[in-house]
Amino acid sequence: MQVQARREVRCCLATDGDLAREDQNLQRERQQTRTALEVIRAQHQAVKLVKIESALDGSRAAVFVAADEKADLRALGRDLATALQTRVETKQIGARDETKVTGGVGPCGRELCCSSWLQEFQSVSVKMAKEQSLSLNPSKLAGMCGRLKCCLRYEYQTYVDLRRALPKVNAVVESVKGNGVVAKHNVLRQTVLIRRSDDGTLVEATLDDLVAPRAEA
Repeated sequence: MQVQARREVRCCLATDGDLAREDQNLQRERQQTRTALEVIRAQHQAVKLVKIESALDGSRAAVFVAADEKADLRALGRDLATALQTRVETKQIGARDETKVTGGVGPCGRELCCSSWLQEFQSVSVKMAKEQSLSLNPSKLAGMCGRLKCCLRYEYQTYVDLRRALPKVNAVVESVKGNGVVAKHNVLRQTVLIRRSDDGTLVEATLDDLVAPRAEA
């Protein structure tokens, strides 16, 4: 059984012929990209060529474009098929899909999630950034696609769950460190900053320090 398994793995390895064919395919895609750019420029349409993916046998090509709503992609597809001399599938994609196709490296130093492992896009809102107490600076919240970063979703639910255990901001609480009003949360530490009623000092209290939370102020 082990010998058979090793043989199956060996059959899946790329041969020199496979590598040569892949190199030819990449060269074909580069040539097709140059030709497609000439076709798009000649049509004078608001179309941006993102990428071309050619089948290994050259029988078809997928052309990814970002286009204005008024662009005539049917005419473009016909002209591309004539110029490239192959069957062409023109795909109009949005900002996030464009970044997924082109790829890149994010501010975290790793390959973009959308181009490396993310299977589908889910909605992301500013509320998710607020819940995590992140800076609302657009330049820090936006990804390479210009939209809110997909990673804002990853820890959002964790923050929501952890915040449920804490008394709300502006709630009046009693604690062993003094009574007062909750001024701020530290969600990950599971503590709150209390502005003491007697002297206005801010003190940090854990959930164990709280005696009995009362109604909001």
